[in-house]
Amino acid sequence: MAEHAGRPVAAVLRQLSADDGPVLVHCASVKDRTGVVVALVPTPLGASEAETVADFVPARLRALGAA
Repeated sequence: MAEHAGRPVAAVLRQLSADDGPVLVHCASVKDRTGVVVALVPTPLGASEAETVADFVPARLRALGAA
């Protein structure tokens, strides 16, 4: 996915970090990009990588029905 969606995801994260207002992120084609963007948002806002992973992994497992 990073090979094909890396640049668009990076562009979204740059825009989010430059904007102070609320943001709505939604899915249009179920290709995991939305989940990646939402998972990565806390990092440029000051969360550590470990905090981001600790928050994302349990949520992803719940979404997959594995938790």
